[in-house]
Amino acid sequence: MWLATLACLLMSSPSTGLLDSIKVHEGFKDTAYQDTKGVWTIGYGTNLQTLKITEDRACELLVERVVEAAAWSSKYPWLASLDPARQDVIIEMIYNLGPTRFSKFKKLHAACAAGDFETAATEMVNSNWHSDVGIRAEHLEHQMRSGVRWNERGRSA
Repeated sequence: MWLATLACLLMSSPSTGLLDSIKVHEGFKDTAYQDTKGVWTIGYGTNLQTLKITEDRACELLVERVVEAAAWSSKYPWLASLDPARQDVIIEMIYNLGPTRFSKFKKLHAACAAGDFETAATEMVNSNWHSDVGIRAEHLEHQMRSGVRWNERGRSA
């Protein structure tokens, strides 16, 4: 759907001069900010409060962010020693928390490095993150303990 919108925009050919003018007047911000009226905005003045996206575009953003989280996770040398289900826990936590907040889970990192998944899961449970995200944390905590993806339990292999 968003490709169709882009095609329509390209066919209507806004002039380079118009685009350049808007870019200069709006300025580019790569993170969300509040404009002079308090409206959350990003990019070249795109109003986030009225922005709607398709599920296809949301999936594209999801994949981009998961790839970024996976890249951040590779900074932890112990990650490669984890099975795929536990690696996914780490990547999802980085996706959810961001790399800076995830980096503060020092005891979880140490437990994963030692292969002590009970302690790693307990560290997840004992965090503010656990109460903040509810069922997500419960799913990921069980996945960390068991090494089985929470959404695959009970399925035959």
